Amino acid sequence: MESIIYLSKSAAILALFYIVYIAVLRNDTFFTANRHYLLSGIIAAIVFPFIQFTKTIYVELPSKTAVSFSEATRMSPQQIIPETTFEINWWYVAALIYGIGVSVMLIRFVRQLYALLRLLKKYPSEKIDGYTYIKVTKKSVPFSFFRYIVYNPSMHSQEELSMILKHEQIHGSQWHSIDIIAANLLLILQWVNPLAWFYKKGIEENLEFIADSATVQQVPSVKQYQ
Repeated sequence: MESIIYLSKSAAILALFYIVYIAVLRNDTFFTANRHYLLSGIIAAIVFPFIQFTKTIYVELPSKTAVSFSEATRMSPQQIIPETTFEINWWYVAALIYGIGVSVMLIRFVRQLYALLRLLKKYPSEKIDGYTYIKVTKKSVPFSFFRYIVYNPSMHSQEELSMILKHEQIHGSQWHSIDIIAANLLLILQWVNPLAWFYKKGIEENLEFIADSATVQQVPSVKQYQ
C-alpha cells in the first residue's frame, strides 16, 4: 500500500514537471536551462514523495467499558469466532505486477548496458584530445557514451564524419550520458506511467538540441550540417 502511495505521488510530481515543460519551456531556445529543469524533475519525483509533514493532535480517549463475565458467557460461538472467507488482496496483486515490471525493465537496462560495454571492448580504440574513438565495422548510427565515441567510418564521407564527430564530442564533453542513465532509471521505477516514457523522450530530444546548437557554431556550413 505504501509503495502504491509513493508511486502515485512520484507520478504526480513528474506529470507537473512535464506539463510545465511542454506548455512553457519546450519551444524556448534555452536548452541548457531545460536540461537542468528536466533533471530536477527526475530528482523531485524520486525524493519528494519521501517527505512527510506530520501534525500531532492529542485526543482524549473514551473510558473502556469492560464486558462482564456473564455477558461474555452469553455470547454465541458465531460471535466469538468470526467467519473466515477467501478474498483477493488487489493491492498485493498490483504490487506483484509492478514488481515484475520493474524486474523486467531492470534486466532490459542491464542487458543493454552490458552489450554496450562489450561493444566498446570488442573494437580497437584511439584516444585523441580526451575522447576515445571506436571504429566499428557493422552498420551503426554514430553515438557517444560519456567520452567514448562509436562510429562506422565507411558509412559517411570525410566531411560528414567531421561534423558528426563534433556533434558527438558535445555530448561527451557535457556528460549527456548521465541524463540518459537517469531517464532510464526513472523509467524502471515508473514503467507503468505513460508520462515517464514521454519524459525520457523529452530529455533525449533536448540533449540533441543542445548538441546541434553547439555544433552549428563550429562547422563551416550550417546548411550542409542540417
